[in-house]
Amino acid sequence: MTHQKRLVCHTGRLVCGWLCPFGFFQELLARLSKRKLPIPRVLTFLKYPVLLLTLLLPIIWIGDANVASPYFCKYLCPTGTLEAGLPLGLLKPELHPLLGAIFSWKVFVLLFFTLTSIITFRPFCRTICPLGAFYALFNAGSLWRLEISPHRCISCGHCQEVCPMDIDVLHNPNSPECIRCMRCKNACPTEAIVFSVKTQPQVIDVIK
Repeated sequence: MTHQKRLVCHTGRLVCGWLCPFGFFQELLARLSKRKLPIPRVLTFLKYPVLLLTLLLPIIWIGDANVASPYFCKYLCPTGTLEAGLPLGLLKPELHPLLGAIFSWKVFVLLFFTLTSIITFRPFCRTICPLGAFYALFNAGSLWRLEISPHRCISCGHCQEVCPMDIDVLHNPNSPECIRCMRCKNACPTEAIVFSVKTQPQVIDVIK
């Protein structure tokens, strides 16, 4: 197993919470509004079919010159538009004639997730991102994980209130949606939530 694969297995979505540049961009936008709208749970499952299509489409739908096309990056991912497409378009006017309908669509996608990031938390990560879906598959078995001490937990609900991903922290602290932001740990008044490394990870069920 390569070092990158071992890292994913050990950390799960910690990568999303601490290393993703577009995730950081969304969190900056989230600070513009304290009031956040919840994302319907059914929409958080969209990223799994997106992941499946991201993997299968380049195989079953070959583009021009018999070369597989990165369809997700080409049509959906706003990161490239934010970090490369718009800067190049603004700084190099000679490229304007080359910017067509696909670029306009990608700008629309970027604007959509930019605006929705103000009124809800990380909408792209939670609904569309195939990398988030891939990392989520390893959260439950991750060696870096959250554990709750049943002897310290007083079921006050503070962890649930501060969780930006709307996770049931008490029952499923290592939910596939957890990005290891540590807000639940920091909000716990009795320090019942611990971020630990286990050689034999397990999820502790607090509520009987």
